[in-house]
Amino acid sequence: MKHYEALELKTDLSFSIEKLSRITDELPEKLKEIKSSDSNGEDVHSMFELIEGIKSRFKQYASDLESPFKIAVVGSQGTGKSTIINLLLGDDLMPSSTMENESAIIRLVYPPNGSKENMALFEMNDDTTSLMTIEEANKKIDKAIRNKEDKSFKNIKYVTYFVKNKSLKEIELINTPGMNVLTDDFYPKVKHLFIEADVILWVNSSEQILDKFNSGLIRKIHADNNKIVGFITFPDKLYRQDEQTGVTDVVSQFMQNLENNQLLRVNDEIGLFVINGKFAQIAHSQKKALKFIFDIEELEDEEDKLRMIYNYLHHSFAYSDSQDNNSILKDFRLYGISKMEDSMYDESFDIYKFFQHCLDINLCTIDEDGVSASYTKKGRELLGEVSQYNAFGRFTEEYLIPLSQQSKLDSVKGRLQRSLSKNASEDNSISRIFQIKEQLQSEKEKLSTAEKDRLSQFQNIIKILEKEYADWCDRNIGFAADTFTDELLEEIFEKIEKEIGILDMFKEIGNSLIPGFLKRNKETAISKKTSKVIEDSMLEVLPKNLKALVNSSNTQIEIILLKMQKDFLANKTLKNEKIDFQSEQNFNATLDSTAILKKINAKLTPVLAKLITQLLKNIAKKDLRKGANTFFKKNVIKPIVKLVRRLLQKKTESVLMKKVVTTASKAGTGPLGWILLVADLGLIGNDLRVMFKQIKDGLKETLKDERSFKNIFEEEANRTFEFIIEAVVKELNHNFTDDKTDETFILDGIDACDNVIKEITKFNND
Repeated sequence: MKHYEALELKTDLSFSIEKLSRITDELPEKLKEIKSSDSNGEDVHSMFELIEGIKSRFKQYASDLESPFKIAVVGSQGTGKSTIINLLLGDDLMPSSTMENESAIIRLVYPPNGSKENMALFEMNDDTTSLMTIEEANKKIDKAIRNKEDKSFKNIKYVTYFVKNKSLKEIELINTPGMNVLTDDFYPKVKHLFIEADVILWVNSSEQILDKFNSGLIRKIHADNNKIVGFITFPDKLYRQDEQTGVTDVVSQFMQNLENNQLLRVNDEIGLFVINGKFAQIAHSQKKALKFIFDIEELEDEEDKLRMIYNYLHHSFAYSDSQDNNSILKDFRLYGISKMEDSMYDESFDIYKFFQHCLDINLCTIDEDGVSASYTKKGRELLGEVSQYNAFGRFTEEYLIPLSQQSKLDSVKGRLQRSLSKNASEDNSISRIFQIKEQLQSEKEKLSTAEKDRLSQFQNIIKILEKEYADWCDRNIGFAADTFTDELLEEIFEKIEKEIGILDMFKEIGNSLIPGFLKRNKETAISKKTSKVIEDSMLEVLPKNLKALVNSSNTQIEIILLKMQKDFLANKTLKNEKIDFQSEQNFNATLDSTAILKKINAKLTPVLAKLITQLLKNIAKKDLRKGANTFFKKNVIKPIVKLVRRLLQKKTESVLMKKVVTTASKAGTGPLGWILLVADLGLIGNDLRVMFKQIKDGLKETLKDERSFKNIFEEEANRTFEFIIEAVVKELNHNFTDDKTDETFILDGIDACDNVIKEITKFNND
């Protein structure tokens, strides 16, 4: 939900930027003569300059909302940071000897606009920069291959690697040097990176986590960023050691003596993961050469590995042979451990029997040489769970990303409030716009009495028009939005039935096996087809419904003005800026007002005709097959596509989970992890067809109650109507004043101030 709230704010900012540009494009040059100044009488700016400044800030806020999920990885050298980074990227991109450099901070980002791909930007301590290929950069900083005589690597402040990796579209990785080899003055220079990060991954070797350096480091980081997730790596090095140095004992000591509430807690669960990097890399095919068993005649050589897998299947924690020890970890409510399930393999450990069991449940298969055994896909999937890396993926998807989005949202909203609130400072933008409006009001007071009266009458008419038109819009948009939603859903459902087949659903189910954090960029058969279905449906239904509403609204403007003219001629009155057909009181200057209305109505038809033509052209541009309107696609269609794909995945996983639990129950195996059973569902053709229908029916029922479709139409309609009334008023201003340049200048200026203030007040609570 926070994602859509942020997207809605970004869309509002984008539309405001567009509108502010339109305001400055149409302002008369004479307005540049009126300047605002700060409280010291300095920093003098015209309205044009102020609006440009607001636009610039809006663009920055919108960019901040869409910036990648920033992950800073910190820890001592040799703790496995490079392994974590490569796992996050889904590829073994960089050697540890590069990532574990002694001095430079390395940022991994997606190339901007396709440029700088496979390039590295060096920023030195003397503020000079240089751009080179990643291959050249590695030679400069990789301790395994660099020239030992070249000491320039010590003067590197930052290195940005531009890597075209799909994951980097969503995340930005910041890798810090081994913190245990840095000088004391280094941390203050990099603390801003920790402040900016959405999450800190604090990586510790199981053999180092209890030392004084790490306990001091976590306190420093926590002072700058309290979103810290802990990793204990190389647990296999402590596995099967005595209770003073075993994994559960190390975790217990850390939690009791050093953690001190500094790791991230969500829903009373602690973000601490005991990660086996090698298992995780095998799970994600980054260690394809590693075999399950190298020599089946020498199983004893692989006993530790087999025991760890056995432990996971037996009591859901790989790194302790004692099930009783798990209660210690559960008491701390570590994420992924506190939810450990019941036993999935009840027999006591016998190395030969257990290896046969692994073969029986298809975790591995004997190689052609008859000597070794290799992991199957199911075996790799299981290692993802054993390693706890999949648990981290779920934790990130369920907690970290939503927390990050909320954090960004709150940050941007706060900055909007401070920079735009009239109460925050007399020197900020909105205060300066009010200052210019006051000067324009003063210019208005310099007009002759007759001109002022005439101008006031005209402005009163415009206020009535705006109020009556707003009331009409409120009454009609809801009904039109309901009609649009019904038509759109009917179109989407019809296309889903035609375009999405059972084979697509099976592929989607397979994709559901991957932890959410690792598949955010993965396009499946269903997601691709869903995107096209919704794009086509939106582009057929939305413009058609908006066109009908625009025609009705323009007719209504003519009706409102004609009713006002009729009322004035009958010596009726205007009350509270609304037409009152009941009052018998005389309206002052009725004849003048009637004359003004006659003049407006005489010129209104060509004005509205011009507006209708312009609006219908804009609406037609929303058809991507004609106008390629990327803004519309990004801000209207894309959120709807994401919504439907999210609902579809949720329904898929819900139906699938029910099926797995039923299958497991029938098999008498207990709640076996669904990751071990789902591959067998492909054999149940009839069941899959039933599931397919259940998922599609569930999606349809959910979408019927989804307000996002109606909201999008209402937002588009409101923006369209806002454009109509503003354009009508501007045209009427010019037609009313004719050759009276001073009046036009004043009216345009005051209207522009009001419109800018209206855009600003959308984003603050004053």
